[in-house]
Amino acid sequence: MFTTCTECGGTIARRADTFDAQMGGRSVRVPGEYDRCAECSEFYFAPGEMDAMMKRASAIVCAEEELST
Repeated sequence: MFTTCTECGGTIARRADTFDAQMGGRSVRVPGEYDRCAECSEFYFAPGEMDAMMKRASAIVCAEEELST
């Protein structure tokens, strides 16, 4: 995984954070541990991490809308 941001050259570190995912026409705040640049706040996802995060986002929407998953 990257240690230097490709956007600004800052340091990338894994930390507890919240990603704002777009699900349909709404934004969903998805807590988790993400790799993020300390300088420009760019997120970095390893293979499979984006899929896992989007599944968590979907579960959050279903819970908020009281839908079956």
